[in-house]
Amino acid sequence: MWITNGPIADVAVVYAKTQPELQHAGISAFIVEKGTPGFTAGPPLKKMGVRTSQTSELIFQDCEIPAENLLGHEGEGFLMAMQTVEWDRSALLAPFVGSSTYLLKKCSQYAKGRVQFGRPIGQFQAIRHKLAEYAYSVRRPGPWFTAP
Repeated sequence: MWITNGPIADVAVVYAKTQPELQHAGISAFIVEKGTPGFTAGPPLKKMGVRTSQTSELIFQDCEIPAENLLGHEGEGFLMAMQTVEWDRSALLAPFVGSSTYLLKKCSQYAKGRVQFGRPIGQFQAIRHKLAEYAYSVRRPGPWFTAP
């Protein structure tokens, strides 16, 4: 479930327990091609965000994968999966930091421009605290950020 590019991919790397008694050391990786009997992708899932990345479930119904589709060696699947997750997380970090920085900038501009009770709302302590807390969570707000 929740497989990135699931509905459009021609090839998938699938992780399966080949030696369950070894727990994570018994996981192996396999290459599975579209058209393999018993292997299908579900329809694209409707998501709240990241809509440019199609996501679906992968369905295995009486699907047999030949031994020559083993990726690497038996039992190396967990290590491969962790390396993939590490790369994926670092690749996804940049857009999240960028969007957080952009949103902080927009919030700061709004607080400077929105006037309530005769002064910009950014001059109220509660709003300043919210902006400061958000700036801290972004860690490095950038040179454009100045307190309202």
